[in-house]
Formats: sequence, C-alpha cells, structure tokens
Amino acid sequence: KATLYSPGAQDLANRPANIVWTKRHDNSSREAGLDLNHTHFLLVDKPLEKDESPFGGEIKFRNELEEQLSLDKRIPKVLLVFGGGKGTVEMVAESVKRKTPIVLVKEAGGASQAIAELLEPLFHCEHQALLRNPQELERRVLERLDEYKASGRLDVLHGRQIASAILAKDWLNVIARHFDLVQVF
Repeated sequence: KATLYSPGAQDLANRPANIVWTKRHDNSSREAGLDLNHTHFLLVDKPLEKDESPFGGEIKFRNELEEQLSLDKRIPKVLLVFGGGKGTVEMVAESVKRKTPIVLVKEAGGASQAIAELLEPLFHCEHQALLRNPQELERRVLERLDEYKASGRLDVLHGRQIASAILAKDWLNVIARHFDLVQVF
C-alpha cells in the first residue's frame, strides 16, 4: 500500500488514498517496479527523448529537493551509496559537485564498489597532491580505467551498464576531483 497525495485531484478531495499495486513483470532497462521494502515514494515524471533511458531523469530534481530540505531543516546532507546501478554513478558525481559528503559501501557491489575500486588506490599516499594537480589526476584516472578495460574486470565485476556509465561521461573525473568528500567502507 502507498499513500497518495494529489493536490487538485477532484476525486480524492486532496485527501490521502491507499493505493495497491501489483508488479506484473520483471524489471528491465526500460522500467522497474516499486520496491516494497521502501515506505515512501516520490515519483518524478520526465519526458523522454527518442532512445533515452527512463532512469536518471529524477537525479537533478532529487538533488535540488534534498538540498532545499537540508537547508530548511538545518540538517546536514550525506549520500550513502550501497550498491547501485549506472544512475548511481551520475548521482554521486552530481552530489560531490554540490559538496555533499559521500559514504561508499565498497563490499555492497555495484556502482559503489566500482567507484571505490577505481579511485581509492589513487588516494592512498598522494591525496592532497593529486587534488592540487587536476591534469595529473585526470591522467591517473584514465590510466586506471585503461587497466580495468584491458583486464575486462570493469564489465565482469560491475556489468556493462555500470561500466558504460563510468566511461560515457566525465563523472569519474568529477568524483575524483572531489574525492576528499568520499569515505569508503
């Protein structure tokens, strides 16, 4: 069951309604059912371009909403990354751009493990030096990605979708430039 608040809906008279839904088929790259382990849902509708994935359209809105709630309630914001898919890579990149601290749970697999495995070794000894030298940092990130691509580990360990998300945009470099905001557990 879910509680639906629908401002302006004549039939609901702006009162909560219990909704029962049934998942009719397995999740796919085009759609996913709501997770019954969650207690609340915020559904964001975004018009899709041709061949655009329906996933990730909520990221900008979610970041802005979380930022505003954090300011209004005067509570700090932190992003806990436990597994995740290709949209999670973008979410982490967008969050560090906004100076949000990140906690990556490495052993959870998925995007959190991929990001940790790719970036954590770069910062063991030379953290501050790398952050002060963006060109060297980018070179080291690309070198690390090349190692993973050559070994096939990126696809094997994390799946093609996460691998393509990491490789498709500059997200990994964005995360690396703000790695001082990231804690790996």
